[in-house]
Formats: sequence, structure tokens, C-alpha cells
Amino acid sequence: MLLVAARYRVLSSTSTEWQTLRVGGLSAEVTSLTLHQLRPETDYEFTVLARNRLGDGLFSEITTARTKG
Repeated sequence: MLLVAARYRVLSSTSTEWQTLRVGGLSAEVTSLTLHQLRPETDYEFTVLARNRLGDGLFSEITTARTKG
């Protein structure tokens, strides 16, 4: 079982604070995660980290995405 920590923040915000969502009990085959209640037409940065019985992985490279209106 995996624990995933997904971090996200508004790209154009003056605040650089990351929001963190932790999801546990995932299988190793999980390849996607859906975040709800994001602002429409807003650019976000995302990065994820996986943790298993051997410990934490590294955070992924930061990627950006824009929500739909």
C-alpha cells in the first residue's frame, strides 16, 4: 500500500505556500489523483511524493495546469 502526498499552489499568487493533500491505502498501480474545489480558470503548480514500506520517494518535478472555467 502507498501513501501519496500531492502538493499544489496557485501559480500567480503572491503566496508561495503549498497546500498538501495526503491520500493513503493506494495500490502501486494508481497513476492519477483528482483534486476538487480548485478555482476555475486558474493556473496551478503540482508535485507529488509517494511513500511505501521502504520510505519516502522524492517529490516529482513541478508541473503546471490550468483549470477549466
